Amino acid sequence: MASIYLSYRPGDNDAVAGRLYDQLAERFGRDAVIRRAPGDAPERPAIEADQRDAVVVVALIGPRWLRGASNEHAPLTREDDPVRLELEVAMRRRLPVIPALTQGAAMPQAPYLPESLRALAALPPALVRDDPDFRRDVERLMVALGRYVAPLAAARGVRGISTAAFALLAATALLLIALSAAGVVFAARAGVGPFSPRATAISVTATPTPIITRTPTLVTVMSDPLTTLVDYGSVDNTWIVNSAIGTCGFANGGYQVIGSSTAKHITICAGPQAAAAGDQRISVTTRLTKASDSRAMYGLFFRASDQSATDGYDFFITPSGRWLLVNEASGKVLISGASRAIHTGVGAVNTLTVDAYGPDITLSVNGTRMGHVTDHAFAAGQLGFLVEHGLVAVYTKFTLQRYQ
Repeated sequence: MASIYLSYRPGDNDAVAGRLYDQLAERFGRDAVIRRAPGDAPERPAIEADQRDAVVVVALIGPRWLRGASNEHAPLTREDDPVRLELEVAMRRRLPVIPALTQGAAMPQAPYLPESLRALAALPPALVRDDPDFRRDVERLMVALGRYVAPLAAARGVRGISTAAFALLAATALLLIALSAAGVVFAARAGVGPFSPRATAISVTATPTPIITRTPTLVTVMSDPLTTLVDYGSVDNTWIVNSAIGTCGFANGGYQVIGSSTAKHITICAGPQAAAAGDQRISVTTRLTKASDSRAMYGLFFRASDQSATDGYDFFITPSGRWLLVNEASGKVLISGASRAIHTGVGAVNTLTVDAYGPDITLSVNGTRMGHVTDHAFAAGQLGFLVEHGLVAVYTKFTLQRYQ
């Protein structure tokens, strides 16, 4: 029977994998969901056997998917790594693969993947976030999976009916259909019935077409290394360069933003107009080259009404390892915290990721989820970078993906 193969790395997102397995089994039936048992390390022939009936693969990707549960060195580089084998087998069979990001993880970039899995980096991912978003995200995922595997209720009509009884009902239905078709042909040949030349036209009430909610997918609209080696084209498609003041421009291998010497002053460097959007994922890597105040903040803004960034949201981190999301119009801190995942001090390199879909905003640093908030203040707008007094940050590897 057609089945869903669930791939995940033990120690990365075991709890999420267990919950997702239960949800999928309830919707499609336990026989229709295959996953590797925790602690099992099968070889390629065993995985090929498990995937024999698979028609789609869900690859759960969490914060430890690349580096392993014990921070081991790149387990995907090992040719016998079970996760690598699972995906290699699936791709060789040309099975559809749906990456599902959990716990604030970001999609792995192609340079960090073995050659056989480079195509994974270009696939549109689904989100499987923690509560309160878990059920909604899983529902979207199951709608996508329904294109490949029929849900249990749809396949069997009534949950709990035995396989034998289902087969008997199916055979009976086919026999009735055949007899009905034969009756129609006989009536037409006899010159009676709605298909005869003398038949009166009958009215048919059209069945309303069901509305299918499409699972949102991510489409990359801008992937910019933010270095001076890039030809940025027209003015409408450039990052701000302020040569007079020297606060926004290209230096030190990237897009450098210099904070003011004035206390509590924020330097604003807006991105190109092409970056203005609402439902999107923003990812950028920043390197801190100067930090005279460990409490000062730097990061990015998004959904601002214009390049002045007097409204919208600000996602900040600090040299001491704190993070916060601010409503710029009101100055209110929506969520905040501290995390060891944030690299600290001068020279620190951090990758900031914002997932904004409708009013739901999820923040991550270095692939680790910081927090989530639901806020309706700003729906779409401009984005760019922010640096407070006493700091200098260099931004590279900017990627913008839109949910469609």
